[in-house]
Amino acid sequence: MQPLPPPLDVDEPTLLVGVTQTYRDGMSLCELYRAARYAWQVNEPHQYSLVLAVANGRVVGAFRVTA
Repeated sequence: MQPLPPPLDVDEPTLLVGVTQTYRDGMSLCELYRAARYAWQVNEPHQYSLVLAVANGRVVGAFRVTA
């Protein structure tokens, strides 16, 4: 059993989106962004400044929200 990674310490509004269904090792950044954006069903997207893509309990991508 592998030890758990340290917890995230995020001090800004952050949205976690699950991409487990579409994620695969070796995805390009563009493919990962598309998968995260597809899962990112939010009415007010600019209330967050950071989006973390999560697959199988692990953060696999981080994206900054811009206007």
